[in-house]
Amino acid sequence: MVDAFVQDGFNFGRYCPGSELSPAAAANPSAFLGSYFTPETTYYWRVRTVEAGTGQTIHSWWSEPLSFTVSPTASAAAIELVAPVPGALNVPPKNLGFSWQILATADAFDWVLSKNADLSAPVQSKTGLTGTATTYSGTLDYGTVYYWQVTAYKEGAAISVSPVGTFTTAATGAFCSAIDGLCFATQAELVAHNAEVSGHPAPTPFWVWVVIAIGAVLVIVVIVLIFRTRRV
Repeated sequence: MVDAFVQDGFNFGRYCPGSELSPAAAANPSAFLGSYFTPETTYYWRVRTVEAGTGQTIHSWWSEPLSFTVSPTASAAAIELVAPVPGALNVPPKNLGFSWQILATADAFDWVLSKNADLSAPVQSKTGLTGTATTYSGTLDYGTVYYWQVTAYKEGAAISVSPVGTFTTAATGAFCSAIDGLCFATQAELVAHNAEVSGHPAPTPFWVWVVIAIGAVLVIVVIVLIFRTRRV
């Protein structure tokens, strides 16, 4: 018969006397402590004998401590693809940003982008990302469906794989932005769009400056006529 003791090193500890478990159960802590474990927590455990072969109660030295880490729950490990929103249409084909989120603790991510639903022949893939975002700095094809996926890792082991996300890039046109690749039917729409995404106001059209100049000239003429009329 053996005793067992399990703790997380900080807040939790449980002593299991020999009456609660057999040597076989002691070799597998989850067999007697399954309901006590907290996801993503490392536990340390050890055992000792309490009954000799003669039936006498004799306590041996505690064994060397061993450890194990509880995996995150399925819901916490699920990866949510944030942007582009799955199924998004009219997505800018240039300098496109990708982002995702996960509740579980992950220290690295793999990301893959492809024109194929099975993610074969990727347009681009990245491994070992430490954040939950990345950017494709090239220009994607216009009017094309793309597929992407993220895999999360913790200490070198994969803990979650996201669903495959899809999006469709915008159609091409006569006037395309050098910033994000979106195209428009008129130059005016393109200028307004670039001003919006860059945070700078659109330049004033030339005809507006012509109108302002004509107005200024007319004001000067009126003032001159008024002064001349008063002298007469």
